[in-house]
Amino acid sequence: MAVTLISRAGNPFPRDRISVDSKGVPHYTNLPASLTAMLERQVRAAGSAEAVVEIGGRRLTYAELWVAASRVAGGLRSAGVAVGDRVAIRYPAGVDWVVAFFGTIMAGGIVVAVNTRSSQPEVEFVLTDAGVKVDLPGGAPLPDGEPIEPVVLGHSDVAAMFYTSGTTGKPKGVPTTHEAFLTNIENMLCGLGISADIGAELRTLISVPLFHVTGCNSQVLVALAVGGSAAILPAFDQAAAVRRSRRSGSRLWSRCRPSTRCCCGATTSKRSICRGCAGSDTAARRSLQPWCGPSRLRSALGAFSMAMG
Repeated sequence: MAVTLISRAGNPFPRDRISVDSKGVPHYTNLPASLTAMLERQVRAAGSAEAVVEIGGRRLTYAELWVAASRVAGGLRSAGVAVGDRVAIRYPAGVDWVVAFFGTIMAGGIVVAVNTRSSQPEVEFVLTDAGVKVDLPGGAPLPDGEPIEPVVLGHSDVAAMFYTSGTTGKPKGVPTTHEAFLTNIENMLCGLGISADIGAELRTLISVPLFHVTGCNSQVLVALAVGGSAAILPAFDQAAAVRRSRRSGSRLWSRCRPSTRCCCGATTSKRSICRGCAGSDTAARRSLQPWCGPSRLRSALGAFSMAMG
């Protein structure tokens, strides 16, 4: 069978910041040492800038996020969490989730992102399968202790485990290293054409759960990597999401299928777009346009990402 080689001559992305290891795997050479180091860089650069906002709730600057996460790390350390121990986060989408995420990593633990919509037997399976040392259920206060210095971690250390949905069997935990998270951030910036020095100009509205990799990996962490602001909707309402996006000046918005209501307001059944709007991405764009105003819409892998212009 003939093999056709695909030329990389037209590759639009720079490769001057990439090295290839002995196994042929490419790596970015400009990444921070860890997610903690990434956050600390922004704390030092713009500590008073807004980092994370919970719509209808509290908001934290980068400096406040760092202190809050350090206190969570201290609380986890007092609870016996050591390097490599698993900490389950079952908070709803919001500021506490983000603080717990970074607090766990600062303590050297591994975040286990649990689907808050799972049944109790499903939750118990994940907690057992992951070998969770500390469980942080929704409604429980954040761990609190004296702030501690973050554990020094590297690219190969596991930062978190996100579980598959278990559609064809039991959910499977996927360990994600610090380098994998940081690489995804770099890929997102390159793919969306966002400059690493954009700073506070980047405001992203998050309307998906944070236990989902879209909300955490590709929105929260991307915003925090460049000194931007992550605005989190605890519960999703499409019309309200777009209104919030325009009022807050958000430049990026995502949502994932399926939804029970089309962006035009019509009730749907396991469809993100009603039959009247369905048929093409162009139709979806038209249905969003009255709310969005001038905008650029991207559709990929079941998620609409909107860069507000």
